[in-house]
Amino acid sequence: GFNDTKGRLNLTWQGFTFKWYAQLFSVPDLTTALVNSLTIALIATLGSAVLGTLIGLALGRYRFRGQGTLNLVQFAAISAPETVMGASLLSFFVQLNVGRGYWTIVVAHIMFSLSFVAVTVRSRVLTLDPAIDEAARDLGAGGWTAFRLVTLPMIFPAVLAGSLLAFALSIDDFIITSFN
Repeated sequence: GFNDTKGRLNLTWQGFTFKWYAQLFSVPDLTTALVNSLTIALIATLGSAVLGTLIGLALGRYRFRGQGTLNLVQFAAISAPETVMGASLLSFFVQLNVGRGYWTIVVAHIMFSLSFVAVTVRSRVLTLDPAIDEAARDLGAGGWTAFRLVTLPMIFPAVLAGSLLAFALSIDDFIITSFN
């Protein structure tokens, strides 16, 4: 990709160049595919970051009915092969009578990467001392203020790590996309 080819046979290094990558962007279909891939990955990353953070917080902080089931579903989504995930999401969309397209791909990517964010955030939440949040509330902070000013800065590295993982998984995934 970086070799400056001269002639038909190029068995030796001819020099360094970016011209082949520049020509790549001159093909409109490839540019459209790149823009679509990046857009889907960004939307899926934002969706999975928000939902994964909420699920990670719920699983790490609270005890509730159905928590074991949610844990099972979360880890099943991580351990399931992409073909199984793609086929099951396709079956789900067919049952809902939803046509395949851009938004089903976005939803599929969110469903696929959501668990990775939730696991990352949950592991960070489990290391936090609940007394810090309680101290913020004792000092007059409401629930949202305590979350925004105390909890979120402490879990932000985990949210960022999970989001980067979600973006990488989404931009890399072809199998689930081909099903939806």
